[in-house]
Amino acid sequence: IDKELFQQMADNPSLASEVNIEEVRKDYPLVTKAVVNKYVIPNNYITSHIVEHPLTYDLGDGVFVSGTCDRIEKPNGSDCYTIVDYKTVAKKPNEYSIPINYKYQLLTYALAFEESTKQLVDHICIVYGVRPQKTIDARCIVVKEEITSEMWEMIISTLDLIKDTIKLLREKPEYAYILFKDYNLRK
Repeated sequence: IDKELFQQMADNPSLASEVNIEEVRKDYPLVTKAVVNKYVIPNNYITSHIVEHPLTYDLGDGVFVSGTCDRIEKPNGSDCYTIVDYKTVAKKPNEYSIPINYKYQLLTYALAFEESTKQLVDHICIVYGVRPQKTIDARCIVVKEEITSEMWEMIISTLDLIKDTIKLLREKPEYAYILFKDYNLRK
């Protein structure tokens, strides 16, 4: 936990004023217990699972995306997999849909897993460990969504845009400022 906390702080110095490391250390066992009791133990119908699985997807033109998927599950009797990510949050998240930034992450993992294994992925899932608050114990909230054809199209076109942007920047590095720094263009 300490290693992960210190790495997060090193990678994101602005978090230092927002994160109380002692509080995280105190809450971690409570959050873990909530996730294990509400998600891990009840899901005994999972025939197989893979944890901390590194994935890479080749976008072409020498551009790759990669990451480490927290968990990949295959329920009993299913031919398809579910991509699962764990998130620890301080406040109760939306219980009805996965936020778009996490959706991009999970769909990229799903695409990379399908490409590398030729196995189908039909769901994405966020398992939130919610830290305790003054009057509420730590808890677990699970948000699972079926992957639709529109979601596949969205992630493929987003990754294509990323690839094209990187390709353009390699050819014309002077465009970096326009693409990433000129906030007037974002309006």
